[in-house]
Amino acid sequence: MSGSVNALFLARSTWNGKRELYYYVHDPKVVHGKLQQALNSKTWHREWSYRMEFDKEWEKATYIFQVFPQASGLSS
Repeated sequence: MSGSVNALFLARSTWNGKRELYYYVHDPKVVHGKLQQALNSKTWHREWSYRMEFDKEWEKATYIFQVFPQASGLSS
């Protein structure tokens, strides 16, 4: 997913031993297929799962953007 033209990394959350990665995905069918291949390969060392939700208007991602302060000046 890193460096992919199909996915935009939004955020990472780690709490209580659980890590969540948030992406915006352009073509979910392609990503779903690749993630299913990875799950079925059983070559991973840690347990993991994924969930995809349709969010055309980015409404569910709003809270992720609220976590970050508004950039201004040299930090933008």
